[in-house]
Amino acid sequence: MDSTEKKRLAMTGDMSRAACATRLRAAITLTGMTQTEIATQINRKASSITNQIKGDQFPSRELMNYLYEEHRVDFNFMMAGSHNQLPGDVAEKLFEILASPT
Repeated sequence: MDSTEKKRLAMTGDMSRAACATRLRAAITLTGMTQTEIATQINRKASSITNQIKGDQFPSRELMNYLYEEHRVDFNFMMAGSHNQLPGDVAEKLFEILASPT
């Protein structure tokens, strides 16, 4: 996959709630956890995660911090789609998820 395709899939530079929600859905899929499990990890209600995934809210700092500390998905990717700093294995999995039809 070339860099143009990666930028398209990650919506690099797009900091809208919709773009953040797309990246968040991919990151949550990467974890293999349910929304409820993640909510428990960050001491929030599952409905909060649902609102963030739907794009009703931006991803919370607590959620992004959890994704970074436990799954190596960093803030730059979550908020702006910047992917060059992601660990190779994480980037590979995220792009597989983003490229797969939903």
